[in-house]
Amino acid sequence: MKVIILNLPRSIERRERMIKLINNRINVEFFPAIDAAESDFLYKERSQPEITKKRFGYVLLDSEIACFSTHITAWEKCAQLNKPIIVLEDNCEIDDVFFDSFSRIIKLASEYDYIKLAATRPRKFKIIKEIFDGYYIGKYNSRCCGTIGYIITPRAAKKFIDASKHIVEPVDDFMEKTYKHGIHTYCIKPNLLHRAAVPSTIGTMRKNKSSISFIDKICIEIFRLYEQYKSRRQ
Repeated sequence: MKVIILNLPRSIERRERMIKLINNRINVEFFPAIDAAESDFLYKERSQPEITKKRFGYVLLDSEIACFSTHITAWEKCAQLNKPIIVLEDNCEIDDVFFDSFSRIIKLASEYDYIKLAATRPRKFKIIKEIFDGYYIGKYNSRCCGTIGYIITPRAAKKFIDASKHIVEPVDDFMEKTYKHGIHTYCIKPNLLHRAAVPSTIGTMRKNKSSISFIDKICIEIFRLYEQYKSRRQ
C-alpha cells in the first residue's frame, strides 16, 4: 500500500525529520502540500467565508483552506491509483507498532473505507474487534479531530471529493461528518501516531468567534442542533 506524507516543499526540516523517523522501515512518497503563502493557491476559490461565518461563527484561515485543499489532492491521488493509500501529515510521530504491524494494518482497507490512525481528541470508544494484541478498531461516539494519519480507499476518496466542492469547515471536521458524504469514520485505538512537538503551519488563531452577535449565536446553535440530528440518523 502506498504511503504518502503531506509536506510543503519549503518545509525541509519537517521532511528531514520524517526521513529520519521512518528510517527506511517502509516505503513512502513525499506529496507536495498546497502553500497558503501563494496568493491564488489551488482550490482557494472553493472557500465560502459567508457560509462558514453564518454556520460556525468564524472564518477559515487561508492555511486551513490550503490544508483542506492538500487533502483533496491526496484523495485525487487515491482515486487515480484506484487503490487504498495511507496519508500521513509531516508533523506526526509514529509508534514502532505501526511499522511492526504494518502488514496487518493495511489489510483493514478491505473492510473499512476510512480509518483514522490517531484521534487528537479521543471520546468514548465502541470496539468492533481486536486487530492485534491490545489494539482495536472501532468508532468514537463523537468527532475526535485531527488528520495526522489515515487509511483511505478509492470509494471514500471519491465520496470526499464529490462532497467538497465548497470548503466551509476544517478538513478534519468535514471528514467525520458522515451525513455529508456517506463515509463512516473508523479509528484504531490506542493511537498508532501522535502529534510531534513541532510548530504548526496552520497557526493558532483558529475559530475566532469574538465578533459574533446574539442573533449569530442563535443561528449557530440552530445549525449545531441540525448537524447533531443529521449525525444521529447515520
